[in-house]
Amino acid sequence: MRLFLIFILALPLFGREAELLEKPVFERSLERTSETYPTLLEDNTSSDNYNRFLKSEHFRVIFGRDRDDEVLLEARGNQILKWAENSWAVEVKELGFQNPRNTERYFLDIYIGNRDSWNGEKGGYETISGMGRASTYSDGTAYMVLNPKYTDEILQSTVAHEFFHTIQYKYLETNLMSNEVWSSNIWFLEATAIAMEEEVNSTNDDYISFLNDYFDYTNLDLDDSRISYGKGLLFRFFAERDGDMEVVKDTLERADTETPLLEVLEKRENFREDLTEFGVWLKNPEKYFQDGSKYTGVKTGNSVAGKYGFLFLDGDETYLYSSNPQYSQTTFSGETGVVKDLENGLIVCNFSDEVLKLETINKNFLKQIELQKGWNMIGNPFQEYLYLEEYFPDDLVWIWRDEKYVGFSKKYSAEIQKYAYYTAHIYPGEGAWVYSENDRNVSISGTELAPFPEFSEEYKFVAFGSSFSDMNGTIFHYENGWKVYGVETEFPELEEIEPMKGYFIKGD
Repeated sequence: MRLFLIFILALPLFGREAELLEKPVFERSLERTSETYPTLLEDNTSSDNYNRFLKSEHFRVIFGRDRDDEVLLEARGNQILKWAENSWAVEVKELGFQNPRNTERYFLDIYIGNRDSWNGEKGGYETISGMGRASTYSDGTAYMVLNPKYTDEILQSTVAHEFFHTIQYKYLETNLMSNEVWSSNIWFLEATAIAMEEEVNSTNDDYISFLNDYFDYTNLDLDDSRISYGKGLLFRFFAERDGDMEVVKDTLERADTETPLLEVLEKRENFREDLTEFGVWLKNPEKYFQDGSKYTGVKTGNSVAGKYGFLFLDGDETYLYSSNPQYSQTTFSGETGVVKDLENGLIVCNFSDEVLKLETINKNFLKQIELQKGWNMIGNPFQEYLYLEEYFPDDLVWIWRDEKYVGFSKKYSAEIQKYAYYTAHIYPGEGAWVYSENDRNVSISGTELAPFPEFSEEYKFVAFGSSFSDMNGTIFHYENGWKVYGVETEFPELEEIEPMKGYFIKGD
């Protein structure tokens, strides 16, 4: 069933209506409450008091009798039977999935909705606003409802999609499953049904619009049901890489009533490596996916990622290797390990239950300090010491430390040691004055950011590890003149804190 919900979060609205996938609840019995709904395979009835019936080997199409459009419905119904039998041939016979529950005994009914199709068991007409849905009779036998207002292309895909839902119901004892577990599984059920559309009808590109909805939201949790259909890309990745749908089948075969399907899936060997490779396919769809040239491509610039969500980063910054177990990383072209610079891009996949923030990844950027000729207020945002002789061998450096200035200069070292304390490094999270003879950039490196500095009653000379504008206390910074936050002066207001720069700070 194709989901069409509007959420507070700005998520894409699909161009075609869909309906919420409801949890089938049924009794484990072959006893029918209606004599003809469902009906036995040997039944040869072509109509009853309410409906016309069209039949094939496994399916029965149902629509209201004595309608003015009966001839058109019969033609449409016969086409639906062909699509349904083709879906059975691929999904059951070729791919080896179990046939839907009770279909060794009964036809699988397909109601043409909104056309006076009477459901004899529930005692009402089948109506539908979306494209299709899959449901069950009280004994667990599945049936489908299709909306005839849609084009043949859409209905062909919908038949393959909804038929796979009826197969999924065979694997899942949904009548014993809690609503919480069912809800957590919707993303998997919809995503695999979307992936199956292409498997059954490879020349029908109807499924692509749903997949393209995912590209802007690859940073969301994998089991976030708001973009369930687009996550069919993950299972197209497995199908096209492996040449089969075994990942889907294996997950369904290992399913139980208490474990969310994501937890079943993530127990697969090499699942994290698979996801990392999937990220490369997402970034380069035209290179890897069969229909990749028709995909829109991923969005770069997201700043947070949920569990198994992706971030795609680019730029001109240099980047250090991260051994952080919270996430994996590759370049856009799939190179793992050390990522030398962001010119080749960075793909990050979050493996943690915690939201991955861009600040965590920023810890591995090789930062540049921009020095202008004259005095500069710089800062060391890293947890590691900055050794002045390595980074500023020809400069004069003064640092306000423990309420006194300490200094460094190879040229004037004797004078500094005569009149002040001498230092060989900038402490983690510490600010410094640097006098440079010319304009230049200095690259410094670190693998972990220093803690956020504490504001106190005394002025401190500090550095921050990230940019922000939500400030408090009193803050001074010098860059082509003073800028100040928190007190009224003749100087311009400081509007933003930036890493790699130094600041005098004082609490309120």
